[in-house]
Amino acid sequence: MAAQDHDPRTSPAARSGLRPSRDSRRLRFLAVPIAVVVLLAAWAVVQKAGRLTRPKGPRNILFITMDTTRADYLGCYGRTTAQTPHIDRLAREGTLFTRCTTCSPLTLPSHASMMTAVYPYVHGARQNGTGRLAESNVTLAETLKATGFATQATVASFVLNRQFGIAQGFDVYHEVVRPATGDPRSAERRGDEVCDDALAMLRDLAGQRFFLWVHFYDPHFPYLSSRISDVLSPLAYADEITFMDAQIGRLLDGLRELNLERDTLVIAVADHGEGLNDHDEWKHGYFLYETTLRTPLIMRCPGIVPAGKTIAAEVRTIDLAPTILEWLDLPPWDHAQGVSLVELVTGQSPDPGLAAYAETFQAQVEYGLAQLRSLTAGGWKYVWTTRPELYQLTHDPDERHDLAVQEPQRAADMLAQLRQLIADAPPPPAKEDSATTLTDEDRARLASLGYVSGPSTQDEGDVELDRFEPRGANPRDYALSFKLISWELPRLRHKRDYAAAEHMLRQLSEALPEAAYLHAHLAEILEAQGRTDEAFQAFERAAALAPGDRVVRMKYGLFLRRTHRAAEALAQFRVVLERWPDDTNALCQAALALTALNELDAAEEKLRRALALEPSSATALHLMGLLCEQAGRLPDAIQYFDDALRVDPGLHECTVDRQRVAEKLGG
Repeated sequence: MAAQDHDPRTSPAARSGLRPSRDSRRLRFLAVPIAVVVLLAAWAVVQKAGRLTRPKGPRNILFITMDTTRADYLGCYGRTTAQTPHIDRLAREGTLFTRCTTCSPLTLPSHASMMTAVYPYVHGARQNGTGRLAESNVTLAETLKATGFATQATVASFVLNRQFGIAQGFDVYHEVVRPATGDPRSAERRGDEVCDDALAMLRDLAGQRFFLWVHFYDPHFPYLSSRISDVLSPLAYADEITFMDAQIGRLLDGLRELNLERDTLVIAVADHGEGLNDHDEWKHGYFLYETTLRTPLIMRCPGIVPAGKTIAAEVRTIDLAPTILEWLDLPPWDHAQGVSLVELVTGQSPDPGLAAYAETFQAQVEYGLAQLRSLTAGGWKYVWTTRPELYQLTHDPDERHDLAVQEPQRAADMLAQLRQLIADAPPPPAKEDSATTLTDEDRARLASLGYVSGPSTQDEGDVELDRFEPRGANPRDYALSFKLISWELPRLRHKRDYAAAEHMLRQLSEALPEAAYLHAHLAEILEAQGRTDEAFQAFERAAALAPGDRVVRMKYGLFLRRTHRAAEALAQFRVVLERWPDDTNALCQAALALTALNELDAAEEKLRRALALEPSSATALHLMGLLCEQAGRLPDAIQYFDDALRVDPGLHECTVDRQRVAEKLGG
């Protein structure tokens, strides 16, 4: 899979040295270089005064994130299913944390919190695919870049592409760039490619102080094991971890060969885990059990981080950026919710007694069920939803015994603590700063990874405490439904067993009558059977249940266009564009509907708008070629087709269209 450089320094805001100011919160969080210099000067005075007694910190940072990696699948955490000799060696040479908790079982929110040291309800990037890390956030890369570090990153999943805001502060940012062509692997880069890329970066960075982030995605579903054919098998998952471990080993060997090992702080951490059918959760995202929230965390730096040490105290992934800042002798962030772990690691302080927050809105976004929030503290874990849960993790690490009824006072105390945590937080970024738009290729990539690009979890005018009370049924009661929809439905579609798929969806709709997505799924299955009138009724029901839902409106519009109701389809796309005017997918589909209505000038205007927003959109380029063909501008059509095929050589329909136009020109 190809990767692409991105240089944030080329933006007008970066060239000016300042970010645009939109609200008071943005001003509070702005990373202004002048302020950084002042803080660094003050910090230098403190150092010269001899008030810091710790050994000199590391010169460089190698930050390794392991996507979807359960701690209990690594050898250093006591599991031998996956062979992880290189991660295990890292643990022996450094310090291992047995109780590290992530704030979200989703990739973008979790990584955003690592980079900003604040929880998702503060930084605003709460969902994969539709969330975006707003520029008003201050990231670790931005701070290190402002203090002279070279900052580079290579990431392996589309959900971390720069359009989602996570690339802030990186001089070089390699991402997934090839559009989806039906192969799920087009949404990710394999670990060997990422490792090759990271090794090249290390060679480039060897003479500088650097912050290098390397993201491995291999254990994420689908498990593309070369040895295990059953993609649902925990053995296939374990095999992916083994493959990732080998790449991490290559990366660490490269660090050593470049004589960078002694000067580099290596941090290896997971963004979240995987359900693997524990608690009836197949993958991740719907629940907040330890299988997806407990993450491995290892730190190593010879002479600075103690070797062979194990820390059992509760820590959080939001603590990583503050820890790095202190080890680099840089000023702490006043806004951070995370804290430095340096004194805990070096033995200068005991267990700080931290409390860990986590959240997921996935079931609410997709099916209208209640949101989930959790708080872990003092060996206990409280899950706040329609039917709260309470677990004593010290004696019940697998969370088999819910003690919410037996321990009402403890549950009430933890609920109050959770509420206070939310109340004390600063407001999130403006909604428009935390939302992103998706192209057809984007949605295909998200779907191939098992994600639904649903609406944002941040409603207009919402204050976090206003939605603190859970609304809707308990997601735990629908665990089987989630598994059926995410696995069984695609399998039945692939087999074209539409009757079985229809039966399953009707049963699920009885259990979840307000779930608009189920009615949209049912409409697509009915259409596949040629029952367009019934499909129309199902889409009408879905739109009535979720009138402002972009996914439902787009699916409905596509159906109407396929059934030659161009004017009605255009109405659906216009509903989307009224709220999301920069949605390139809606612009392209509106252009198709306008073309069918022979409104060619209006169609071209939509496509030019889409290409201004997304110049490398293969869909928009292809459609512009078709429009030029219809308008008789055949040479222009050839040029657009060629541009589309450069972006996506596997776009078969575009190849056919180009050949047809070329024959016309030849005639």
